[in-house]
Amino acid sequence: MTDTPSASAPPPPRDATPGSSGRRRSPLWMRIVLIASLAINLGVGGYAIARVVAGPRFVSAGPAASLMDARKLLWTLPRERRNALREEFTNRHFNEFMGQRNRWNEARRGLAQTLLNGEASEEEIRRAYRELGEIEAATAIRWREVLADLTVQVPADARAVFANRLGHDHRHLPHWHGADRGGE
Repeated sequence: MTDTPSASAPPPPRDATPGSSGRRRSPLWMRIVLIASLAINLGVGGYAIARVVAGPRFVSAGPAASLMDARKLLWTLPRERRNALREEFTNRHFNEFMGQRNRWNEARRGLAQTLLNGEASEEEIRRAYRELGEIEAATAIRWREVLADLTVQVPADARAVFANRLGHDHRHLPHWHGADRGGE
């Protein structure tokens, strides 16, 4: 007899260590890719869940709030009436709105430039914020007047639905596609 190992015995696994099951480990790059994929999927899923739970961002003041209110008011009407009023008010107020938006954007850019200026005094910073606030306030007042003009043209039952919506935080209202939209 010879002391050579038998030819029928399988070779030991490459990463066989005492106590291991003998399974092959996946390559390092594959583990890194799987962990990165898991992290991305968890991030996207978390973002989606947060958007569903939190609802849309709350707009509390300024011209955007007036436009949100106008949208809420228009959605109380049947589609034909809603489209006709939207077109009428867009045609009548588009240029005015664009001018106000441009003034607001200029004031925001001015504020940003002031804040970027490392040498800006306290008074210059306060003046830039004040100018932006004055433009926002003037725009909000004007758009509330436009909203009043729109509200006057809406039937009383649609105003009642709008009043109900207006009195609540929009994130907690029933879905907008309810029966109060004229059957739409």
